[in-house]
Amino acid sequence: MLTFSLQAALNWKPITPAELELKAPKLDPKADAEAIFWEAWVEDGVQGGYALHRTENYIRIKLFNARAVEKWGNVEVRYSADYATTISDFRGRVIKPDGSITEVKGDQVKESKLAKSGRLNLRQASFAFPGLAPGVIIEYQYTETISGVYLSRVKLPIQLDVPAWNVNYYVKPLGQPYISGEMRSYPFNCNPSPWAPVKSLANRGMFVSTSVVNVPAHIEEPNMPAEDDTRAWILLYYSEETERKPEKYWKSLGKKLNDEYRKDVKSSGEIKALAAELTQDKPNPQAKADALAVFCQTKIKNTAYAANGITAQERESFFKKLKNDNYNADDTLKNKIGAPFDILALFFSLAEAAGLEPVFVAGSSADGALFRADLLNRYLLRNRFVAIKTGTEWAYYNPGIPYLPPGMLDVDEQGQAALLCDPKDPKLIMLPFSQPQYSVLDRKAKLKMAEDGSIDGVIEISHFGHFAVQGKRDLDSLNQAEREERTKKSLEAR
Repeated sequence: MLTFSLQAALNWKPITPAELELKAPKLDPKADAEAIFWEAWVEDGVQGGYALHRTENYIRIKLFNARAVEKWGNVEVRYSADYATTISDFRGRVIKPDGSITEVKGDQVKESKLAKSGRLNLRQASFAFPGLAPGVIIEYQYTETISGVYLSRVKLPIQLDVPAWNVNYYVKPLGQPYISGEMRSYPFNCNPSPWAPVKSLANRGMFVSTSVVNVPAHIEEPNMPAEDDTRAWILLYYSEETERKPEKYWKSLGKKLNDEYRKDVKSSGEIKALAAELTQDKPNPQAKADALAVFCQTKIKNTAYAANGITAQERESFFKKLKNDNYNADDTLKNKIGAPFDILALFFSLAEAAGLEPVFVAGSSADGALFRADLLNRYLLRNRFVAIKTGTEWAYYNPGIPYLPPGMLDVDEQGQAALLCDPKDPKLIMLPFSQPQYSVLDRKAKLKMAEDGSIDGVIEISHFGHFAVQGKRDLDSLNQAEREERTKKSLEAR
């Protein structure tokens, strides 16, 4: 059984005279502060019978001006509370230019909620640093722990919102019996050094390390691409794959994913009868597929969408009593409830029963890092939907999203790379964009201005296509009164 004692590896490091005397940034002349180093120790294992993923961070920052003093008076660490993530063991110090040190105690940490919607649970831990002034150095350590899950893929962030001289990671690869496969890594927007063994930790097992030097600050900009495509980070993952040639790898993965996804597909008498009933008067494959998609969207309650007609009690009952490893399309149809992929598997089963020869698709997303064909891992293929041949073209369906019009991809999926999991000819493809006329925002107003300048009248805004999907998602978790109030305020603001 593995226990954690990394804190011993993170003793305070000596402050050099050069660090104390430094009066101007080294990397960016415009920087208000720079990180001298960011050191992180990462280890997975078991404690008390539970899986733990633990990262201990140590960051040292030099402050150069009043803006830096104002910003770093409170250090904020954001984290997701999913998977029982916690921030603990904070300690910090303030070092003045004369070398004097003020300790910051861990009991000064404040916890707060940033967002809570569905399964999203974003929180923030903040640590106050007293007595700051231009020229001081702050340094702090904290531990992030994720409980109850073995992580086969881990994101190692590299970039801060200040320039960093050195970012160093020390990782103890997770071994058997917890996970299978070899540890591999893939850098995004950075050039880390090759992984090398760490020799200075006797009796602690095998750690390996990598570093990135002269890391620029990450600057937030309006309408910028997804964070994973702009920040520097490293994907750490475990893989049993021996095929290292991209073309062969993606073909092999396409066949493997088809087999994996088809485990939830069912061809029962009830499904065949329903498919025949829903498509009997439809003139072509697309009309048939549309009818099947509408049924799945409107007649099956979706556990991921509150406005899809499901109650909190029904959702809880589904996951406790109905959902299990053997839950398949026949169960989804029988119980009229399912998670998004359960509904997609039912659609696939119906389409197959109707003779439409559906094919599963694993797609990438513009909401994350753009697809890289040389990253030989399914990590970037997070979305799943179904392709159906309509003449010479493919039409794409995902009734697991109840608001998405049949035959239309979600906005973050269109124009992205995907893997067509055709068992006969799996291959990478580029997904099409939907035609603009299908996503329209139509505004109408009949208004009258009174002599005092007040306006009275009726405003009507109609959403279609992707505008409708996003609008419904924004309102999904609210009750009817809250939806009306939010809509009213939005209209009044115009």
